[in-house]
Amino acid sequence: MLKHFVVDTTRDTLVPDMRLYQLDLSEPVMQSVAAGEFDDEDMKLLPSWSKFAAHPQKAKGFFVRMLETVFLGKHGVDKANTDLQTQNWFGREKQKTAMMFVPGSTKVQDGQLAAIGVIAQSALPAWRVIVLGGNILVGGQKVRNANAEQKVLEQIEQAVKLNQSVLIISSLMAQRSFSIPQITELYLAYDSGEVGATIQKMSRVLTPGRDPNKVGKIISLSFDPNRDDKFDSMLLETTFNITKQNPKRSAAEVLSEVLSTVDIWKGSAHSSVQVNKDAYLSQVLARKSVSRVIGSTADLSQLDRDCIRELATGVVAYQRANPVAAVPKGKTKIMPKKAKSTKDKDTALNEMRKARERITAIVENIDVIRDGSGCLLLQDALEAIEHDPDTQESIAEEFGVRWETVQRLFDQGIIKRQWLELIYDKV
Repeated sequence: MLKHFVVDTTRDTLVPDMRLYQLDLSEPVMQSVAAGEFDDEDMKLLPSWSKFAAHPQKAKGFFVRMLETVFLGKHGVDKANTDLQTQNWFGREKQKTAMMFVPGSTKVQDGQLAAIGVIAQSALPAWRVIVLGGNILVGGQKVRNANAEQKVLEQIEQAVKLNQSVLIISSLMAQRSFSIPQITELYLAYDSGEVGATIQKMSRVLTPGRDPNKVGKIISLSFDPNRDDKFDSMLLETTFNITKQNPKRSAAEVLSEVLSTVDIWKGSAHSSVQVNKDAYLSQVLARKSVSRVIGSTADLSQLDRDCIRELATGVVAYQRANPVAAVPKGKTKIMPKKAKSTKDKDTALNEMRKARERITAIVENIDVIRDGSGCLLLQDALEAIEHDPDTQESIAEEFGVRWETVQRLFDQGIIKRQWLELIYDKV
């Protein structure tokens, strides 16, 4: 049936260009510390977006300072001034519409989200701040995912008439099916996140509009750009998706191509500096982003519940400092068929999260398998260990799961060997 249809390739030209920016917030943090603007000692010593979102009032001074720096160019921190870093010289975009995603979790309720909105409005009095939450009013009415787009469009139309710029703040709402062409800047104000959700959020700035020259600017607000891997997740999953369709191509070759299609910029003292793709690839490897994405995107629907539970409950000697945050794929296939309570579902999701952490740990420590077998190539190592019960026992002790389970991850392609080429010279 599909042979009667023709792909309209001209539609691809409608998608706006995309530019990625990393803004370093370390200096605004230091300014806030010096000015005594932190009531939260933990936030002052080790700032994170999740800490801020849980208690926004305790870091109100910092958030105001950050917004004034980023959107208004105040406080003399050029490397975090969006207009300067994106070359919006002399405020060409006098009226702009921006969107900001803050951490989304059960710890960030509508009360905290509303407080963030109030603080943002005080920092940007000439702007119209719109906060999207289940019990937060927009234009005097509650907003749901189903009507969020329409209600926000109405607010933007009113703002344009008054020559107001707009900042839309959300955590969980409007991640998908929220297509507003006026949005030209998207701010990621969270520390980490599930790969798919981050990609969905990024897409909010890529809705085409009347301007054929629209550029979607995605800006990661980072306390430490050297550890910020939100862009890595998008680039790596794109790479992995391409290699799934073209299994003969190396992941390193595909990632190089993907990087060549995207402009990544880093904030500097005067203007943004474009990141060299080879340098960026080195940073990706240093941040261990590859192993994190492999773990968070692993297709667990291929595993039965007992296998997932085994991966989740074992004790791994090599554990990541930062757990993999991911909404598992294929979860409907491995949820209990008759989950009688929310507790049952939470248990299953927690097991899947821990199983992904285990897979990440295994990926980061392939050398345990290769060294244990004395083989350089992974395929040779797997075959050698298959006939070596002593090494099987040793590896099971290291990873906390049976050797048969580890082997299954490779045999079923849950850990794809071609992806490991990004981390290891030889696999």
